[in-house]
Amino acid sequence: MEETKKPNFEWIAFYMELADKLLEYKDRRGELHDIYLSIMKNEGKTKYLEDFLKTTDTIDPFSIFGRINQFGEEERSKLLGEFSRQFKMHSQVPKAFDGMPERCIKVAYFDIKANHVNQIKQIDNCWKLFELAIDVCNPPSSPELKKRFASAYEAAVKSDEQDRAVISMALFWIRPFAFVPIDKNNEKFISNDELFGQRYESLIEKSGKSKPNPGESYLELCKSVKETLQEKGTTFKTIPELSYAAYLKSGESDIPETDEEEEFETMTKNSQTTTYNNEHSQKLIASKNLIFRGAPGTGKTYLAKQIAADIVSDGEKRFEDLSDEEKDRIGFVQFHPSYDYTDFVEGLRPIEDPDGSIGFKLKDGVFKEFIKRARKNCTDSADDPNVLKNYVFIIDEINRGEISKIFGELFFSIDPGYRGEAGAVQTQYANLHEDKNEKFYIPENVYIIGTMNDIDRSVDSFDFALRRRFRFIELKADEQTDMLQKITHDMVRKEAESKMYALNEAIIQVEDLNSNYQIGAAYFLKLNDLKGDFDQLREDYLQPLLQEYIQGMLNEDEIMESFKEAYDSTAPSSVIAADDEVASSVNEELGAEE
Repeated sequence: MEETKKPNFEWIAFYMELADKLLEYKDRRGELHDIYLSIMKNEGKTKYLEDFLKTTDTIDPFSIFGRINQFGEEERSKLLGEFSRQFKMHSQVPKAFDGMPERCIKVAYFDIKANHVNQIKQIDNCWKLFELAIDVCNPPSSPELKKRFASAYEAAVKSDEQDRAVISMALFWIRPFAFVPIDKNNEKFISNDELFGQRYESLIEKSGKSKPNPGESYLELCKSVKETLQEKGTTFKTIPELSYAAYLKSGESDIPETDEEEEFETMTKNSQTTTYNNEHSQKLIASKNLIFRGAPGTGKTYLAKQIAADIVSDGEKRFEDLSDEEKDRIGFVQFHPSYDYTDFVEGLRPIEDPDGSIGFKLKDGVFKEFIKRARKNCTDSADDPNVLKNYVFIIDEINRGEISKIFGELFFSIDPGYRGEAGAVQTQYANLHEDKNEKFYIPENVYIIGTMNDIDRSVDSFDFALRRRFRFIELKADEQTDMLQKITHDMVRKEAESKMYALNEAIIQVEDLNSNYQIGAAYFLKLNDLKGDFDQLREDYLQPLLQEYIQGMLNEDEIMESFKEAYDSTAPSSVIAADDEVASSVNEELGAEE
């Protein structure tokens, strides 16, 4: 068939560079989500988009490419110009897209699934495949790397032809010289063209099946197609040229036309995304690992437990209302200077033998035991996706332990990009396992929350490897005042809030102190037990902490006096002493004895 015009492949360099730019956000998915949504809003391209994106604050790179490719050439070029400016790209913004398969609404949203856990899992799968697809194209490509790519491909693709076509199309977008798009046009062209012959039909078929490994079959297909293109007598030498020739020969779109709006509404309706009660729950779902940092008493541990409850109950319960089964899916540990790898992962523990002698046995640590339960649930869900549950592990005061010694080789496994068997590692005691091939990995359904006080050890003291793997959220004292609602007496509650603000303002006026040293609302909850006695609260709980803050400063007494003046400036220091009627009311509501 004669070609009517010379193909223009200027889009290839731009798409490859854009893929490299997006890869930089692999561990900053929330940031990429916001950038993407901002660009789409600025260009007025949010139709069908915001309702989907507002359910999550993460996104996968293939979905970004997919949405871009839904627009006509002129609109697409304009949109790519915005991406070019945002990411400071060097490639020329393309105006023609010859050889690129036609698009469909289904191609745009790789992460829409039947439930929220599967949705996030699919996003993770897409990121893994995206990264490995780029890596496997960079020489030298080792057999191990190809094996990992094949595994990621298998995780991303399902057995039906539409998903196989979509995944291969997405790979073609980011590395068009390496991956063959198995859309209808190309599949038909490769299978029927006498140059390729029927020997490729079996490879195309295998690349979409679950057994044997479809990823290996797909790599074999790509390799065979590229080798054939280099043979003598071919009129096209690259995969993009092949795709363009297939399009010209077919003279039709590779994907059936659909009513875009109707199809999107149907897909969105079928996507049962969980709505969480806490604003931070979605951040944990997106990032997998999260650390709350901030001043003492800001309710970090309390908040961590409520978020854990929110996630394990699919947004339905608070921590106090969880069932025993749901609580079993929340792990908790508090780090301290003596805590180590043997407590957390595994280690030798003394045991008494039947003859009374003392021996040692390898025992799992608290984290490994927790992961075993989560892995079992993940394995059971292979046959029934509805049984897949979320698991949350809380590490209180995470910065008080020697992080690198406690986690050891688990730094690799906790990386959001290496969850599942792709992140499997041998532990330090692997030689003592009954199964010498046993490896440790963290499944997709596990989320980790850490808490830390900045004044103990700051984020700067953390191992860089750990800092890269966690999302840090600061909780400020003045942002957590809702905790004061636990104070049952209105007058005491209002007085507590006033004193907290006044004292915290005085704290940040001291040189060398900042918001990290402010006093959180949790300290004032002790007023329930103290029968509303603010003087006793200051003397027994606040003053020792404040003295620790300023120890060694030249004007300690002067600073402490300024703290006392600020604390006492808002009202009488003891609500109980205000008058008999108020005292009686406070005693009654706070449970004081007459």
